[in-house]
Amino acid sequence: MINIRYGCFETNSSGTHCISICMKSDYKAWERGEKYYNENSDVFYSHEDMLLKVRKYYNKNKDSLEKYYPELKDVINSDNELLKYIKNDAHDLNNIVGYIDYESFYNDVDEEFYKEFITPSGDEVVMFGYYMGG
Repeated sequence: MINIRYGCFETNSSGTHCISICMKSDYKAWERGEKYYNENSDVFYSHEDMLLKVRKYYNKNKDSLEKYYPELKDVINSDNELLKYIKNDAHDLNNIVGYIDYESFYNDVDEEFYKEFITPSGDEVVMFGYYMGG
């Protein structure tokens, strides 16, 4: 292996690696379906916060979204219907806005990992992620 950048592990693999660290309580709430994870910002959101952000995104991009997701206008104002629509009918919309549920995060991965740690200050944290071969 050739070292291209100092202090950085690199391979010539075309696979995808994802590594995240968070509070254990956030991870467990996500695992139970109580939160969504935003891969773009590496933040967990409650259903309410996620729905507010999706609606804001919808209002900002209404014309183009309704072109590709015509049913969206029928469910945008109902919390339960919108959650169900995003999860079941509009996975790519989920990818566009960046919110993902636990089950979808680990879809189609080759390997996943999960490791719990306690920091020196006593915080319970989790390191998790996946590998997808290329």
